[in-house]
Amino acid sequence: MRRILTLILLFIALGNYSQVNVFLIGRTTGEKVIANGDTIRVYGFAPNLGTHPPIPGPLIEANQGDSVIIDFWNVSQLHRHTIHLHGLDVDQQNDGVPMLSFDVDHMEHGWYRFKAPHAGTYLYHCHVGSTLHLQAGMYGPIIIRPSDGSNTTWDGGYAFDTETMLFMSEIDTFWHSDSILDHDHDTLAMHDSLEVPVYNPDFFLVNGLSD
Repeated sequence: MRRILTLILLFIALGNYSQVNVFLIGRTTGEKVIANGDTIRVYGFAPNLGTHPPIPGPLIEANQGDSVIIDFWNVSQLHRHTIHLHGLDVDQQNDGVPMLSFDVDHMEHGWYRFKAPHAGTYLYHCHVGSTLHLQAGMYGPIIIRPSDGSNTTWDGGYAFDTETMLFMSEIDTFWHSDSILDHDHDTLAMHDSLEVPVYNPDFFLVNGLSD
């Protein structure tokens, strides 16, 4: 009887949480049409092989306490990549900084596993050659919602009636030329050491829409 009661209590405790499975594909041959009609090359995270990686990448959503598993498949023509969970309090192995955890080579899978921590709004990005790969388009939003399901910023936080995600970023189109994107760089360096031109953004994006 005691064992049955223990199992029932365990089931109730786990019932409020779920497992969130995310599948992302790393790409370096994507294209994006910007406001002036030009098409530029981008890197990014795509949900499947049939589409160009969106800028920003797909939204990752979970509730606080959920178990999240990200299956990252790198299909990027010999470039290494990671997924750094920027701002999330996860263990070092799943943090996505290559020299402290792991990186994912071409045509390999890497799995990131974590229990969704504090509710809030965060982002993920590649931490290999961060200066270049981030500008190239390898970033996306993360939303962790309160465990009680309330429309609040976090458990016991500010209440809201409506929700709109505004992800703001910018592009220097010169940085999206093949000569820059294909520049050799040390993917395991503690700090970026590649030489890049002066950064002069000429398009500003809101949820990927440029102006």
